[in-house]
Amino acid sequence: MKILVIMHANNLLYGAGKSLVNWVTNTNIEIDILRPKAFPRSIKEEVIRQGFGKNVKEIYSMWLPFSRCYSGRKHVSKLGFLYQKMNNILWTMNRKKVKSLMKKYDRVYLNSLVLWPLISPKGNYYIHIREVFEGSNRLFKEVLKSLNDTKGVIYIDHATYEAFKDYNLKNEIVLNNPFDMRNVEFIQKDKIKKNLGLKENKKIYSVIGMIYEQKGVEFVIDGFIKANIDAYLLIAGKIKGQYAQKCIKKAEKYNDIIFLGEIEDINKIYAISNAIIRGEKFFCVGRTIYEGLYSGNDVIIPGNEQDIERLPNIEQCKENIYFYDPRNVESFVEALKKVEKKKEGRRIYISNVEEYTNKILKFMELNNE
Repeated sequence: MKILVIMHANNLLYGAGKSLVNWVTNTNIEIDILRPKAFPRSIKEEVIRQGFGKNVKEIYSMWLPFSRCYSGRKHVSKLGFLYQKMNNILWTMNRKKVKSLMKKYDRVYLNSLVLWPLISPKGNYYIHIREVFEGSNRLFKEVLKSLNDTKGVIYIDHATYEAFKDYNLKNEIVLNNPFDMRNVEFIQKDKIKKNLGLKENKKIYSVIGMIYEQKGVEFVIDGFIKANIDAYLLIAGKIKGQYAQKCIKKAEKYNDIIFLGEIEDINKIYAISNAIIRGEKFFCVGRTIYEGLYSGNDVIIPGNEQDIERLPNIEQCKENIYFYDPRNVESFVEALKKVEKKKEGRRIYISNVEEYTNKILKFMELNNE
């Protein structure tokens, strides 16, 4: 059986790429990869091949669609928006080449909702929805029609499922992402702290991911300053755009707030952190919550105790979750101080990859033997 996996991003640094690598490398199935060409340049093929390992045979690179149908699209910079427009023009010019390639495969797996224009009534398409849909009614109808033409739809959580739950798609599943944080235990923490100039006796709180308003980085900085605790706040993510610069300016007087930029091996930050913080306006199930919990960190997140039910696979680490009222500085400071007072115990390192891989292969009717 021939299987084509189509990526929507040109790297393996972030959630979608990391999840894809986790299940592909834990199968015995030979897979080909189609990755997008990208502006201003594409990552070298050997980087992608190294990430996927021996299971990947062919790696193709073509212009692919990138539909602006997701929450957060408005936070893309003007240059990023221009790149997306140019990308979609080039996809339109080259779509016959892409369609011709897909016809050669028994299964075509799309790793993001933004790739929905690739779906056609003929073919065995599976699509992984990692984004909360946002767009016009007309766009929603187009997306829904394409989803009905797939063999199966996978949602990463109930937030991504919400927009489609009342439309009775013929084959769909909510499947939490795969995470394997067991290697974090063996990272040399003292060496990393020394390289970053961090003192041993101070707790480390980290915000991980793209720096834009939806993530609430400025809110977290405000709360950290107000808490006035003797600790570090690390912010690991691409420093790009006006919002990121605004956050940097706000923190420039505080030596304990450190912007690290984009970190290739983010597990190093999980290894040295005591807690991971998220600052959204509402409760959401984010990748960094699980990566934090599965690497022995506490997590400080917006929401309330009832939201525990919306976090699957956390039985071993429920006590490491601290909620605060979304975008409420006083509530955030209270949660932060609770974690600051907590004595650090033995950390546990968890993986759910084997269970996840079995479920996704079964859903796509693939044999892993």
